[in-house]
Amino acid sequence: MDDLISVSKATKMFRELLKREFTDMLQCCSTTTNAMQKDFKTLKEKLQDIKTSQQFLSDSFEDLRQQLASLREKIDQCGKANKNSEDTALNLVQIESRMNVLEQRALENNLIISNLPERVDENVVDVVKKTVAHHGLMLSDTDIVACNRMPTTNKRGIKPILVKFSDHTSKRKAMNAINGNMSQARVSTATLNRGPKVYANQHLTKRNQSLLNAVKEYKTRRGFNNVWFYKGAAYLKRTATSAP
Repeated sequence: MDDLISVSKATKMFRELLKREFTDMLQCCSTTTNAMQKDFKTLKEKLQDIKTSQQFLSDSFEDLRQQLASLREKIDQCGKANKNSEDTALNLVQIESRMNVLEQRALENNLIISNLPERVDENVVDVVKKTVAHHGLMLSDTDIVACNRMPTTNKRGIKPILVKFSDHTSKRKAMNAINGNMSQARVSTATLNRGPKVYANQHLTKRNQSLLNAVKEYKTRRGFNNVWFYKGAAYLKRTATSAP
């Protein structure tokens, strides 16, 4: 009987021990589960942050890609605009050159005679004819189309005479006659005796005159012998006998 009581007590004690152990195990498992759930939540939040960051980077990259594409398009447009500007500038240069050629053709038969003293009651045509005759060339009334004094910025200076000839040949002969004797030519309108040196120049456009002036300056600096303008170009000769 005592043995049965002892076994019963031992069984009861074992049951209580198992119950406490099981309760402790359940509590431990619950604590561990809660901790794992908390860690999992933290990990989930971190994963979400990473996902958000990746999305931000993806959006930023797409935005940059679009900006780059827009920039490339603007660069292409600028390149086309620059090409159009260059083409326009080239066309303007070509047009200006053509206009200069046409303008010079209109002045082809003109001659400017300088240093012929003027008189109040002078007949400019007669002055030109007498001047050229003094240099050995006779001009007819039909050789000269128009003739007049040109304005000058120097009020005390002698106004040059602009002569329009009927053809280029008459103009060239008159120019050669006057300039051919420049070292001896001293003319006055009244007596054709002594006076200032007379010389004749072609009537050039503003652009061509600037070109000729620049070449004359170069001629002086480099010691060339002669310079002249002919058919849209300026020519130089190093010596009197050398080729241009």
